[in-house]
This record gives sequence, C-alpha cells and structure tokens, in this order.
Amino acid sequence: MEVSFSIIIVNYNVKYFLEQCLESVFVSDKEFRKVYPHFKNEIFVVDNDSKDDSVEMVSVKYPEVKLIANKVNVGFSKANNQAIRLAEGKYVLLLNPDTLIGNNCLIDCFDFMQSHPDAGGVGVKMIDGKGIFLPESKRGLPTPFVSFSKIVGLSKIFPKSKIFGNYHLGYLSKDQNHEIEVLAGAFMLMPKSVLDKVGLLDEQFFMYGEDIDLSYRIILGGYKNYYLSNVPIIHYKGESTKKGSLNYVKVFYQAMVIFAEKHFTKGDKSLYAKVIKYSVFLRAIMSIFKRIVELFFVPVFEFMVQMGIWILIINYWQSTVKYIKGTVYPKELYTVYAPLYTLIFILGLFLAGSYIKPYTLKKTFRGVFLGTIILSLIYAFLPESQRYSRAIILLGALGMLVSAISARWIKSGFKKPIIDASKTEDKKILIVGTSTEANRVLKILDNIKLDYALVGIITPTHTDCLDVNYLGSILEFDYLVKIFTPDEIIFCSDGLSNDWIIKQMERLSSFNIDFKTVPPNSEFVVGSNSKNRPGDFYTLDLNLNINKPEYLFYKRLIDILLGLTFLVFSPILLIFQSNKIKLIPNLIQVILGGKTFIGLNLPNIASKGIQILTCIIQNSGIKSTLEDRILERLDYLYCKKYSPLLDIQILLKNLKYLGN
Repeated sequence: MEVSFSIIIVNYNVKYFLEQCLESVFVSDKEFRKVYPHFKNEIFVVDNDSKDDSVEMVSVKYPEVKLIANKVNVGFSKANNQAIRLAEGKYVLLLNPDTLIGNNCLIDCFDFMQSHPDAGGVGVKMIDGKGIFLPESKRGLPTPFVSFSKIVGLSKIFPKSKIFGNYHLGYLSKDQNHEIEVLAGAFMLMPKSVLDKVGLLDEQFFMYGEDIDLSYRIILGGYKNYYLSNVPIIHYKGESTKKGSLNYVKVFYQAMVIFAEKHFTKGDKSLYAKVIKYSVFLRAIMSIFKRIVELFFVPVFEFMVQMGIWILIINYWQSTVKYIKGTVYPKELYTVYAPLYTLIFILGLFLAGSYIKPYTLKKTFRGVFLGTIILSLIYAFLPESQRYSRAIILLGALGMLVSAISARWIKSGFKKPIIDASKTEDKKILIVGTSTEANRVLKILDNIKLDYALVGIITPTHTDCLDVNYLGSILEFDYLVKIFTPDEIIFCSDGLSNDWIIKQMERLSSFNIDFKTVPPNSEFVVGSNSKNRPGDFYTLDLNLNINKPEYLFYKRLIDILLGLTFLVFSPILLIFQSNKIKLIPNLIQVILGGKTFIGLNLPNIASKGIQILTCIIQNSGIKSTLEDRILERLDYLYCKKYSPLLDIQILLKNLKYLGN
C-alpha cells in the first residue's frame, strides 16, 4: 500500500498540545482513508529531550506513531530532517505540536497537490486560540527593505500596504487562495521529490528562518508555493507569543543574517547586514521603551498627580486653617517632604501588590492604608519642627487614593474598576459536546475548584435533551451564543467535527470569547487565550497557589529582599556554608532573577504547568534520598499550599546550603 503523507511533528515540552494535535491527525487520517482506501499515512514524532513525559505519553497512547526520542535538543531543523530521511510518503507534512487540524485537512491538501503538479510547497490558513487569523500564514520574501519594515514595525502600522506590508502580504485576502513566496513552518506540506531535489531544512537555523530558507529554495528549484484559504487549522501559540521579546528579535536577526549569507550577492549581503543591524537596534530601543512605559506608567503618573494634590492641600490648609494671617509653610514641605510622603505611599501600594494585575480597589485601598501607617510611624519620630500637620497627611492619603485609582483606571483602558478580584463575577462557560463528554468536563472544572457559572450544554444532536443542563443542539448554536453571551466556550472533540470547531472559533473571533477544546478521553482542557502566554489549560492539578500572580510576586519579592540582606551579611554566612565558593554568585543570581531560593525536587512537575527557576534549596530539604513518588507529592503540596512564610521557614532551616 502506497504511503501518501509522512506527517512529522517536532515536540519540546508541550505534552498537552501534542496529544490534542495527534488526536486531530488521527481523525483526519481516518477520513482520508475513507476516500482513498488504497493509500496509508505515517506519523513521526521527534522529541527534543522534553522533560514533561511527552515521550512516555506518545509511546503508551500512540504505539503506531514512529517515535524518535533525542537525548538533547537538536533544534527544529535537525529534528525534522531526522524524520524526513526515514519518510516513505509521497508528501511530507511538517506540523507543529501546538496545532489542531480539521477532519478534511489531509483530503483537501491531497486533492490540491494532485491537481497542481507545479506546487513545491503548500501552507494553510492558521488561526490562533482566540480564532483570530495569524498573518504568518502567508508571507513574502524578506528582502532588506521588507525585513526593515517588519522589524521596526512599519508592516504592522501599514499591514495592507503593497510597499510596507510585504512580509505578511497583508494586501492579499486571507479568504482566497494565493501563490506566495514563504510558507510557515507550523504547517508546511511538500512533495518528497521536491525535497530530494532542493534539499532538506538547513541545520544552520536552530530556530526561525529555516522555513523561509526552504521556501525560497523551492522557488529557486522552479516550483511554486501556495496558500490555501479553504483549509483552516488552529495554531495555538503562533508567532505573536514570541515576537514581543528581545530574544525573539535577536534570534530572528541571526536567522536573517544566515539567510542573507546564503542567498544574496556580496554587495547585497553587506546592505542586508546593515539594514538588519540598524533595524534590530531600533526595535530593541522601541521594545525597551515600551517595557519601561508599561512598568513605570502607574507609579510615575501617581507621583505626578499626587504632587499636584499636595500643592492644593498644603495651600488650602495654610490659608484656611494654619496660617490665616499670611504666614506660609517652609519650601521644604513642598520640595522634600511631599515627594517623600508620596514615595512612602507608593511603597505601601507596592507591598500590597497593587501594581500586579488585575488592578483592584481592594489592593489599592490596602496599599494606601499601609502607606498611611508607615508614614504615621515615621512622622512620630520626626523633630517637632518638621511635623507640619497630621491633617495634611490624612488629606494626602485621600488624595493618594484618587491618584492611584486614576492611574489604574487609565492603564486599564478606562475599564470599570474591579472591587475585589477574588469576588469578581464567575466566568460564564458554555460546553459544546455530547452529554457524557460535557459532564466529564464539568467534573474536571469542579475538581480544580474553578470559579465558573455554567451557561449550559449544547449537544451535537437532540438525543441528549434529557440532560438537566441541556440548552439545544448545534443547529441552534448561533442563537444560543447570542442569547447567553458566554465568556468561554469549551468544545468536546468527541462527537464534533474539528472542521466545525475551527469554523466556529473563526466566526466568533470578534466577540472576545475564550475557547478551549477537550480531546476524547483526556483529563485536560486546552487552549491559548492570550498572545503573552504559551497556553492555558485546566487539569486536576493546576489549581495551585504557586501559579497565582500575587504569590509569584511575593516569592520574587522575598528573593530580592533576602538576597540583598544575605549579601550584606555574607561575611558571617560564609562561616557556616558547606560550599563557600558559590555563596556570592548564588545570591547575585537570585537577586537578578536567574535563580530562586526555594524550588522543586523533581523537574517533571513542570508537566503540570508550573514554571519555576533553578533553585538553591528544594522544598523538602537538601539532596533528599526519598523516593520519586514521595518527592513528587511534596512538590505538589508545596505548590498547592505555597505561601511566602513557607519559603522563609524552609530557608531558615537550610541556611548552610546557600552556597550549593
């Protein structure tokens, strides 16, 4: 039996996404074999030394998959090439693990390739986890000007321009098929014969750029690359999750330089290198400036508004209460004490976590109150000549409340302020799937104690109408979504077509609805609803304190404060250290954010969605000889019940190991 597709998936620490991707591939493969029974397909998973049990999951759940388990991360290009060399299919499909393909995906792609013998490569319409079209689905060749326009942001400002928008070909309709220049590595379909002629992926590219290079070589080989608008897939992460970081800009720059070295003439190489260099420099400055604005906007705005309020309060108090006969307060009250008072209020807000999103009135009130207490204590120790008026401080506290609320209101885009994040309205969730699958999802949500309000269940047919939460069938989907306006829709793949799910996500992309999907017989619900996060998912183990922003903030604050304290007293601490050489380097790394004082015993806890830095001391002590099953449970309990006090308790018991 002839092999039609060799589907190759390179995986690195995304087990949840990989399982869902494989489920969708097997469904599409089944539909393909119904239409073309004389063909078969083969599936490769190349794992780049994942630490999240991906290899075990594939080998146990999908024994028919051809698994290549690398012991080191060899990069995207080399990993794909490992499988391509073993591929027997007429067509090779490079597929990212964080994708979900439709039921008819393989059929539609096969039909297109059969009818277009000039096709050297095919890409498809990709949408992200919110149903929004990903512009990297179709791209142009990154010439010096195109690269400059992309890196400095001109292509984003003028996406539909034929001058500036060539990187993502924004002037071409996303809903029509087009001949394009560059395919996206997330879904890259090519005839094996073309790869045999033009060569495999260039292993100089560790990440990014390899798809551009191969796409260009396909064109140089005399073939055409196509974008198919009628074959949509979900690409959960997408380029948008990475491109905001300086590291992305750096890696992208390196990839483009390699590309120029290969394909441009000597003069063009020099021009290209200069364009890229200055483009990256401008992009880096813009990124740094944006981060500074985002980081300091709220406290700087507070400070400026509060200084204006101090002037009004002081002038009012001295003219109507304190000095009616014309005497005035000394200038130091305006120039020295008012700024110091404001900084103390800002310190109180900082300690109360008021600068961590979501901004809430509760945290703001608590921060101003804490600042008032600190300021009152300091005020009590000031000389009599410098204690101008307690009434001014109290009025200033009210003013600071106005300043803080105003700053957060503006920063949040003038949205209605949240009273208390822990008491916000429950997320309205709508579940689409069979009654059995929907109720299984409800058990997962209940077990993790997620705060939600169930809108109801929409089933594939009317046969499940006896369920107490039943709303209607998918024939009434549009009407029910409009009536109930859910915050999140969870699609159960068992009983629903992936093509239908993808279509609904794309249609509802403008409604600000979160989407998640549930593969058959899985204990997780997966999606990606933010461009700043690689993924969101619900499992039985993810309702953990350590994952909450406020606890991560306090953990980082403890690391900084204790790191600085220990650094000051390091001459004394050195006496007690079992390893004196690494004490100072460890403390510096903790202060800078490269390490944390207390961490986990086992790396595989990361498979449960916990991200924690390299630690100096494990939560159960140092170099424990306990069995892994016990250590894993200790890790889970540490993350579940985490508090700043717990870190301090563990640290005080293990001070002699700070140099480890």
